[in-house]
Amino acid sequence: MSRAVLAKFASITVRWHAGSVSVSPPATRRARQRQATVAEIKALARAQLAGGGTGAVNLRAIAREMGTASSALFRYFPSQADLISELLADAYAAVAGAVAAAVDACPPGDHAGRWAALCYAYREWSLANPAEFALTHGTPVPGYQAPVQATGRGRLPRRPRHRRRRRARWFRRAP
Repeated sequence: MSRAVLAKFASITVRWHAGSVSVSPPATRRARQRQATVAEIKALARAQLAGGGTGAVNLRAIAREMGTASSALFRYFPSQADLISELLADAYAAVAGAVAAAVDACPPGDHAGRWAALCYAYREWSLANPAEFALTHGTPVPGYQAPVQATGRGRLPRRPRHRRRRRARWFRRAP
């Protein structure tokens, strides 16, 4: 590498450790407006969720409350399933943040205390956010099928039962 490249890298590294380097470029006006609109849509969807349960989330009603055409919302969320997936991701991120903060507040060697803090934090979050808790653990949303890109692969396929039975018989044999 040339000396100029190393000097540039060194200056970036020093600013990075000092905390003066932003990770991403500043957002454009359009990006900020999009983020604000998405946040407003999610807030109205959470209000519908709290008011009417899991089946009450409706993109047309959200558009009516925002004072826009319902077709405008489809630029932000192509379907109701995408909006619900975002709400689920936000709810899981919120509970994960609350639990992680409670566990990090305990000393590292106190495993029982960390477990108790995790349980209490989870309970506190679920009582403070009943609509999100109902969304994640309650009645399924009618007609909602989580997209694979939002949920990942899911659980591993089960092995055939005959393999487990053979292994179980092998362990039962007397030596």
